[in-house]
Amino acid sequence: MDEGIEMFRRVGDRWGLAFALSARGQLALQSGDPAAATALHTEALAVTDAIDNDHLRAQVDDLLGLDAMAAGDLAGARSRFVDAAEVHGRLLDQEGSGYCLDGFASIAFAQGRPEVAARLIGAAAHAREVVGVAVWPAMQPLALALVAAVRGALGDSAYEAATGEGAAMHITDALSYARRATAPEPEKDS
Repeated sequence: MDEGIEMFRRVGDRWGLAFALSARGQLALQSGDPAAATALHTEALAVTDAIDNDHLRAQVDDLLGLDAMAAGDLAGARSRFVDAAEVHGRLLDQEGSGYCLDGFASIAFAQGRPEVAARLIGAAAHAREVVGVAVWPAMQPLALALVAAVRGALGDSAYEAATGEGAAMHITDALSYARRATAPEPEKDS
């Protein structure tokens, strides 16, 4: 992968470079190195900005959100997913929206909102189903772990009901719901 990155740099193929950096960052994250993943994904974002490609920009924002989650930065992760959601929604990008919704589901679960997480998991699954795609193999362990954790927190019946509610949402409605439902609660005056 590193040789591919250098080759894309050398020949000036920014599309190839963006994808290679994205994939290499995913490998770094899977290896437990969120700092390296963030550095690679940040460079990929700069490349996507240079070629002005919204689809890639949203994808990389999703990955930067995952990097932030892995580093324990919920606010940073949510900010990245909010940015990505705006683009995915505008492009009506079903597959990308699915990953973004998965990211929001992780945030909701970390916030102690398992019903919200289950709705978002259902919406993400439906978004992928609409276009006939599966979760990328590299992302499957994260997705399966999230499903297991949320199902465990809610129980089978409540999990199925909530994912069914999410699956019934239109993609733009699901992205709006994700942004609202994961927004930090305002601090109360003492």
